[in-house]
Amino acid sequence: MNKKLIVVAIGAALTGSAFAQSSNVTLYGRVNTAIESSKTGNGGSEVGIRSYSSRLGVRGVEDLGGGLKGVFGIETQFNSDNTPDNGAFTAMRNSYVGIDSGSTGRIVVGRLDSAVLAPLYNQLTSVFDTVGYDAGLNAFIMANGRNLGAPLAGSASAVNNAGVNSQNDSTLAAVQRRSNAIGYQVKVGDVDVQARLALTGGTNDLTPGNTGGVGENNARNFELAANYKTGALTLGGGLETAAYSTTAATGVSEAAAKALFDRRLQGVVGYTIGDLKLGLTLARNEIEATTPGADKSGNEFGLSGTYALSPKAAVVVNYGSRDLLSNTVTADTKRTQAAVGARYDLSKRTQLWTTYNRTDPDNKTSNNEIKSLSIGVRHNF
Repeated sequence: MNKKLIVVAIGAALTGSAFAQSSNVTLYGRVNTAIESSKTGNGGSEVGIRSYSSRLGVRGVEDLGGGLKGVFGIETQFNSDNTPDNGAFTAMRNSYVGIDSGSTGRIVVGRLDSAVLAPLYNQLTSVFDTVGYDAGLNAFIMANGRNLGAPLAGSASAVNNAGVNSQNDSTLAAVQRRSNAIGYQVKVGDVDVQARLALTGGTNDLTPGNTGGVGENNARNFELAANYKTGALTLGGGLETAAYSTTAATGVSEAAAKALFDRRLQGVVGYTIGDLKLGLTLARNEIEATTPGADKSGNEFGLSGTYALSPKAAVVVNYGSRDLLSNTVTADTKRTQAAVGARYDLSKRTQLWTTYNRTDPDNKTSNNEIKSLSIGVRHNF
């Protein structure tokens, strides 16, 4: 059945004829499921079936006249391996609305991620390839939050409790998704510029008689990235900064690592030579520690290589490392990750993929590495 007819039918059932008249709405999604065998350095192991960011979304564009277009979208995530008993979706990935004025740029507001506008994340993934997955145990790049410190407790025990299994503990620290955000994107010649401001504080409690107010605007995250692409060459540079008020700082997620993220500088280079695509990422992360004078900074490195065996098949090799920053230890440590994988397109929409991944969450801790072998199938619709 035509997807637009499906959207019309769903819309008519949910919201009436006004939605049904919107011929510019698209229903889309993907189901991405894998069989995965994982082991930790101290002998913990398991075999399971995993859902890798399976999703369902609706997006649309409306011509407003005068060169303006209205854009909107809602995308949610579900577990393709084990749907909750109540049948609910597991998470909201993005939800946005905005105006696209063509040559003068696009502005959007809401919960923004890479499908909408994620400046540093999109810049990094423009040169850093992945194999079939972009979340969960094998993820190189962060989704929702940031933990620049030591791995989470339990990282050397059962695989499910491993720090690497948390999206807050991925190796490359460009954050994909931000809530309460406003974004702007414009292309000037061969340069694509993206900016995103997220109000990341807690719920606003400024009510009559309460002059304090610990609201979203008391913690802010700003990103700016510029990307240049011409022929086989891709170059990019970006900056991310955070600001906290004294009343809201302890209420944001970064405080869980006992040190607050302060600044990130990022650069990427990509180059294609025949069937070989190479990508290099470099970043400098800084934290503003809770102890005065204990601010620290560390380096981050990523290298990606993709070789096309044919128009349908490719092999990918990835490596990444990041200095772990903490104001509670004297000797900072390092997190490393390496993966090799392959993918084969059965069609334009269906892909088989496999990857072997090894992660060492902390090189100063023995027997805490995690190894995993995954074989999966992904279908986009």
